[in-house]
Amino acid sequence: MTPDLFTRAYHAASWVTFYSEGLLARARELGLTRRNVQAIYPAVAPQFVWHDDQAQEATRRALGIANRHLLVNVKRLHPLAGQRYLLEAMNEVIRLHPDTRLVICGTGPLLDELKRVAQSAGVERHVTFAGLVDNAIVADYCAAADLFVLPSILEALPTVAVEALACGTPVLSSANPGGVELNDVFGPDVAIVPREQPMALARAIAHFLEHKRRTGSATRDAIEREFRPAAVAAHYRAIYEQAVAAA
Repeated sequence: MTPDLFTRAYHAASWVTFYSEGLLARARELGLTRRNVQAIYPAVAPQFVWHDDQAQEATRRALGIANRHLLVNVKRLHPLAGQRYLLEAMNEVIRLHPDTRLVICGTGPLLDELKRVAQSAGVERHVTFAGLVDNAIVADYCAAADLFVLPSILEALPTVAVEALACGTPVLSSANPGGVELNDVFGPDVAIVPREQPMALARAIAHFLEHKRRTGSATRDAIEREFRPAAVAAHYRAIYEQAVAAA
């Protein structure tokens, strides 16, 4: 039998880290139980910084977006990212809030198909496919948005959603594992709707646009405590110190 090199390395390592609690729990479900294992979240870059209402509006003007409402999604254009459901939801969103724009940042094999979905739904004039953009521009879109929408079918820990939260923008996520975990961490600043249900997504978006707000102080504290580079580095430093001490 061919040796399972991953399993051997997993059990031989001094420490093992996962980038979400959900992945760690899944490993245990698969029988990969061991000592010295920890979840450490990925770091959020410094350019994703909190914006209040005035800073949000200034960033939106700088991007040339004049719409009253702005929704943003940042993901590769892939079936698991679920952008189709968001585009299908936009017809109802626009019926209720006509001056709404959706910006999708990312590229991938579904671009032409998603453009056809937008056209079929009658919302192509309200959707911008921004393509693959620099991380600094992604940060601007996240800061300018009223709501970051993550309709993914599957996520482990969606860093793009945490980046939006770091900018002060609440998140609406489908009930994928990563979105549910972020709801556990950030509470009401991450709302959850069922997966693959455009109407549920549309209703939740429309409700938020009627009650817009920026993220709360608890979310800002959690970002600084768990997701900034210095905080993440401190978690890894503590692990290395324990591993060296035990050697």
